[in-house]
Amino acid sequence: GEALLDVGRRLTHRLAGTSLSRSARVFDSEKAVLGAESDVLLKDGRIVSVMPAGKGEPAANVVDATGRVLLPGLFDMHGHTWSGAGPQYLAGGVTSVRELAGENSEVLRLRDRIAAGDLPGPTIYPAGFIEGKSPYSSRNGFVVASVDEGKRAIDWYAARGYRQIKLYNLVHPLLVPVIAAEARQRGLRVSGHVPLGLSLEAAVRLG
Repeated sequence: GEALLDVGRRLTHRLAGTSLSRSARVFDSEKAVLGAESDVLLKDGRIVSVMPAGKGEPAANVVDATGRVLLPGLFDMHGHTWSGAGPQYLAGGVTSVRELAGENSEVLRLRDRIAAGDLPGPTIYPAGFIEGKSPYSSRNGFVVASVDEGKRAIDWYAARGYRQIKLYNLVHPLLVPVIAAEARQRGLRVSGHVPLGLSLEAAVRLG
């Protein structure tokens, strides 16, 4: 609501041009090593260079990080987001979230508002929720009972920038390989729950 928008206005600082983090100790997450003090130059949210402290080139924005540690933003690989969670994610160092079960219109609205800077929060990478048709179906995304319905769901997700499909509990086993193949053809990954009637190995073999 309005309180969250106020938080965004007060705490969000969008830095134009280049930014220099000066004299931070950089944590190398691949090697699990905390390095010496360094100057880190960023442009448009991307790291351009990491230089020894005092060697960084001039930048439009400078942050004195002496005595502090700079580490990559954390990525929540299984998130269920809502607007009020954005500041909490950021306070915990989480800058990206893989959203796995949100209602489509709400997830897209939240993703776009965060990207536009209207709301504070991490970058959201939603997975397209596909469920099978049953009285017990979860209905956060598309509920499908045919190959054509499955393909239409994938088309909808691909057109909106989704990178992944999540199959849920009640997708019919005969639809799994077709949906998986169609998603991969569109460049989307496939994951999810093991649908009812399949073993884990069978689900993996079906894609």
